[in-house]
Amino acid sequence: MLIVGEKISKVTAERSDLKGQITIKNNTNIEKISKQDLYSAGGKKKGLSIDFSFACLYNDGDGKIEVTGSVFCIGKDAELKKMESGWKKDKKLKEEFNAPIFNKLMELGYMQAIPLASAVGLPAPIRFPRVSGKK
Repeated sequence: MLIVGEKISKVTAERSDLKGQITIKNNTNIEKISKQDLYSAGGKKKGLSIDFSFACLYNDGDGKIEVTGSVFCIGKDAELKKMESGWKKDKKLKEEFNAPIFNKLMELGYMQAIPLASAVGLPAPIRFPRVSGKK
């Protein structure tokens, strides 16, 4: 399976008064998986569209960032059918697809959420590495 494209369809950010200790809860969800003909490498190929949502919630309502979009995958017919049927059956991805798909969805979500957080005065939704001096 190969991810060949992505589309961000909506981004929103809101902030109210942040008080005290700030807790941030990040959540990535797959909303829908459907068959879709994709155009890749100069030809039409059978593929899947994976619709997702990504949300960062600050202090249970003091702030929120939401990103929705889709990623597009191609692969062997059997692989695509296995992914789609697993989703239709119990709304979960098979184990072998979980890591690559969710890594891509989180990457897309965080790439949108970090500048939005800065724009509305919220802390970044992830911790950045810190350099410390000698002790």
